[in-house]
Amino acid sequence: MIKFVNKIEDIPSGECWVIVKNQSVHFEGDERSRTAPGHGYPAHTNQYAVVYQVFTDEESFKSELARYVKDQQFGGFSARGFKFTPYVTKTTIEVGVQP
Repeated sequence: MIKFVNKIEDIPSGECWVIVKNQSVHFEGDERSRTAPGHGYPAHTNQYAVVYQVFTDEESFKSELARYVKDQQFGGFSARGFKFTPYVTKTTIEVGVQP
């Protein structure tokens, strides 16, 4: 199964394979930064690594990742693949009487 990820709940709770890609968001600077340097905020671009697709089938994952790597050579976005094993946390609560 291939799934595009929009929120953390989209990632399966068990072992899976993920494709992570780079994403950027550009922010235009405001007028003050252009007319009075040191004031306002300048134009800038923030870079993010984003979990893009999740696979529960390793063969589908390998096939899709190979396609991204091939496309990257021709101007496509860069992507990396990872095997994802969730870490399980447990909380223990003790109730007692203080002496």
